[in-house]
Amino acid sequence: MSDLNKRIDKDVDIIGIDLGTTNSCVAIVENGQPPRVITNENGDKTIPSIVSWDGKQLLVGNEAKESIFNDSEAIFSVKRFMGTKEEITLGGKKYSPEQISAMILQYIKTRVEVSLKRPISKAIVTVPAYFDDSQRQATINAGKIAGLDIVRIVNEPTSASLAYGLDKLSDDMKILVYDLGGGTFDVSLLHLHDGIFDVMATSGDNHLGGDDWDRRLEEWIISSAKALYNKDIDMNNHIIANKVKGYAEWTKVQLSFNEEVTVDISDLVGNEGASIVISKIEFEELTKDLMDRTKFPVEDAVKESGLDPSQIDKIIMVGGSTKMPMIREYVKSYFGRDPEEGVNPDEVVAIGAAVLGSSLKGEINVQLNDVIPITIGMASYDGTMTPIIKRNTKIPCKKTDIFTTSFDNQDKIEVKVTQGERTMSEDNKILGEFEFIGLDPAPAEEPQIEITYAIDENGILNVSAKDLKTGKFKEVTIKDTSGLSSDEIRKMIADAEKFKNDDLQKMKNVELSKIAWEYIELLVKYVNENPYDKLPYYKRDRSIAWIRKMEGFLEKEDYRALRVNFIAFQFHMYVTMYEEIKKGYKMNFKTDFE
Repeated sequence: MSDLNKRIDKDVDIIGIDLGTTNSCVAIVENGQPPRVITNENGDKTIPSIVSWDGKQLLVGNEAKESIFNDSEAIFSVKRFMGTKEEITLGGKKYSPEQISAMILQYIKTRVEVSLKRPISKAIVTVPAYFDDSQRQATINAGKIAGLDIVRIVNEPTSASLAYGLDKLSDDMKILVYDLGGGTFDVSLLHLHDGIFDVMATSGDNHLGGDDWDRRLEEWIISSAKALYNKDIDMNNHIIANKVKGYAEWTKVQLSFNEEVTVDISDLVGNEGASIVISKIEFEELTKDLMDRTKFPVEDAVKESGLDPSQIDKIIMVGGSTKMPMIREYVKSYFGRDPEEGVNPDEVVAIGAAVLGSSLKGEINVQLNDVIPITIGMASYDGTMTPIIKRNTKIPCKKTDIFTTSFDNQDKIEVKVTQGERTMSEDNKILGEFEFIGLDPAPAEEPQIEITYAIDENGILNVSAKDLKTGKFKEVTIKDTSGLSSDEIRKMIADAEKFKNDDLQKMKNVELSKIAWEYIELLVKYVNENPYDKLPYYKRDRSIAWIRKMEGFLEKEDYRALRVNFIAFQFHMYVTMYEEIKKGYKMNFKTDFE
């Protein structure tokens, strides 16, 4: 993305999508105005990256998240499977990771079209900096299935810096982006100068994210249930597993604001009133090794950039997992200052993607120079990897090397494209391979074969081979390594269109359910934190009755009953939590839920 010369008509909408592991977000720049996150009618800015099957239909986003406590099958964190041949089963039917991601993208597309009241076809989608070639191509495939033309793939940390630096284009500063998402961890260092964003270095861990903290809490819930209630929790039961996942995520969030959290596990152990308690200190001890794993990429990126921590002007936190106090405390201790507070980690990546979309239309004058995060090379005959394009090389880029034969009269060579930082090819990832056939007979090491590696602005790799003696040429794009054929993609596009129509019909009811679920969670938290000896009957027992009543409406999808009872439900919450409200506790009561 060196100069953004490929312009798109100013009248064409380009949305920016942060397709996250745990949550997604979408933003747009319209008519040169400041970028804005597109919300639903209730003001929700993020979309759970969850797809579930409730026994009758597939649910996506907010509705899917609500369904996990109602005996539904669900797939979380599908982003971790992108670029693989993993099969996901929902409702007895198998889906590829691209199909599941396409459902989320289609849901996002529908939300935007409902909000803007016009069709949308183009998008910029962000990916972790450490996504490899096959994962990037899988993301593009998912966009095709969802009916979206993905005009650019951009690295998440780079996108975040674009959003942050939009009003600082005349400044000269070094920016570190610390991006801890649900499934991946990236660190990028950028130099902003004269309206140009130069990526200086990037590092990370493609197998570390907030989901790992959640899994530690899942293990804690399982072991605590066994120790306190002598109950074995069967995680092979998808219904039980989904509930445990939901409790774990809720507990992690609560521990970012509370010193101690009580988790009601009555439905897991079959014992009314069963609960377990964890403190913030216990949680930090439980996940200390995960916290320690974030330190090396930070130090590595700083070292690669040639800077000292004191020379970095701003630190931007990206991803919901950076809200954990342990993360912010580490960043403060390493850099000697607090990270930026004016940037919402849930929104900044999508906003940056929208800014890039506006740049492609010529509305905003910025230049973005990204880098390749992992070295790409070629497997040699002796088993070693020959680096062709080294990590932190700016893209788009092209690199050519001359190779030769190892044996006399060798009539072909095998080009095996590898990616990684290890010396031996077998220790790195094989991106793809092809044979260059038809060499003229000659002694070993005499033929000269020119191998060219070219990486485009999306990070997609193209490899070509040319015999310098005969001029014979072969070219291949390393893509579709996830195994999807064109026919399969076309079929998925048709299926996604059908899914879109269903999604439009359900949108209103989905948002009503979301509001109700937020209030139920709030009341459940209040009841769990206040035992019988601290609350009178009308607060505790009536609250429990209200929770069960509203959950019943949600389970039956009785939206009329939800609307009829909602005002009374809010009034009960106001009376019950009156003391907290007097102390400054904020409760965003709604009157426009119709």
